[in-house]
Amino acid sequence: MVQSGGKWGVLMQNMYLKQAKSITLIIAFVSLLQALLAVIGVITVALTIPDQDKLNLTDAIIRRALLNTSINAIFFVIFTILFFVAFKRLKNGLQVGALVYVSYIIFMVVSICLAL
Repeated sequence: MVQSGGKWGVLMQNMYLKQAKSITLIIAFVSLLQALLAVIGVITVALTIPDQDKLNLTDAIIRRALLNTSINAIFFVIFTILFFVAFKRLKNGLQVGALVYVSYIIFMVVSICLAL
């Protein structure tokens, strides 16, 4: 039986808050690393443009790679900021909507589909 109040409810709420803060912080740092990798990807693709003939790359492949890595870089920076803001809100005891987490998962799926 789940109790909605009392000492047990406060302990459970504190435990869930600590877990939410930890998970949000971990996702923020992972998103930051993904943003850095995406920026490195944009730079790498840009550096291959002069050698595209030697590498047998068409303009369409280069454009698609630039578009994909640029989108990833922009969105991962946005998600990094969102997750650090969410962590700050959780740290202050405020609630964070699940929309941030769900949109991150959706973007990850879309990003994988764009890479195919």
